[in-house]
Amino acid sequence: MNNQERLQNVLGLVVWADVEQITVRAKTFLAEFAPNYLADETLHPDTLLDQLRMDLFNASVIDYLDGRGVEVELSVEHDIATWIEANTPAMVSANLRLMEQQLGAPGVETHLEVVKLHKLIRMNVFEAVQQRAIEECWRNLEALMVTLTEEAAD
Repeated sequence: MNNQERLQNVLGLVVWADVEQITVRAKTFLAEFAPNYLADETLHPDTLLDQLRMDLFNASVIDYLDGRGVEVELSVEHDIATWIEANTPAMVSANLRLMEQQLGAPGVETHLEVVKLHKLIRMNVFEAVQQRAIEECWRNLEALMVTLTEEAAD
């Protein structure tokens, strides 16, 4: 396996870890709080789903990334897809810093390894992989949320 293939494996693991952490947070949020939303008779069904969607996104994606120190927008101004696209570079930068930290203590040799790492990384590819993974994760979480609300309505 060459350096590029090893790097792709590491990038895949870092992105996978993000998706796993977001998924765990989302499932925990839904288990703890979805029943409260569903029991709230003051919320219209459409409003309920929109509110639950935004709170789920905040609790799973934004809070996870903010807790990692990723400098993301802390609110969704337009829609979630636009937010993901706009904040992917920040996610990638944070993951790259994480990878750099794993190369060793600060010093000349570590700096040389960081330079090698940056030569191998194609940021546009890393960003595309990160964005696709987060988008797919979010689609799966939205589907889970919709299923939970439909089952509760029955």
